[in-house]
Amino acid sequence: MKNVYYERFVPVGGDVVAKYVIEGTTTELKPATDVAKGLKVGKSYTSTAPAAGEELTATDGKVYVYKGHKATSAGEQGTVTADKQEVVYEYAPKVGGNIEVKYVIVGTETNLKDPVTLVTNGQVGSNYTATKENTITKDGISL
Repeated sequence: MKNVYYERFVPVGGDVVAKYVIEGTTTELKPATDVAKGLKVGKSYTSTAPAAGEELTATDGKVYVYKGHKATSAGEQGTVTADKQEVVYEYAPKVGGNIEVKYVIVGTETNLKDPVTLVTNGQVGSNYTATKENTITKDGISL
């Protein structure tokens, strides 16, 4: 009599990674992180979401705030498949305040002319440019 042995082979699945992107884009704010690497197909994985309100700064200096898990990406909890899966976390621009230029008499709060708004609800970290006026006229007098 001859013994025959069968071995069940469970394939290694595709990796699961977490990506951190600007909302509505594929632009990554930081490198992807491994959630599950080298696990067999059918094993469970869990991705840890960023903390509420977490901020990331892009390479251009603009600041983004964590908004949530992208519903059309892989779930935050799931099962490893044969294919690579991406859990995507989206960040929205962090809105700051307004930038206003005021023309005042030195050492006072007296306006020489009406303030000019350069930026309204600008994104934190965005650039702006203000130009000075060489001559200001107030009450018919050039200053």
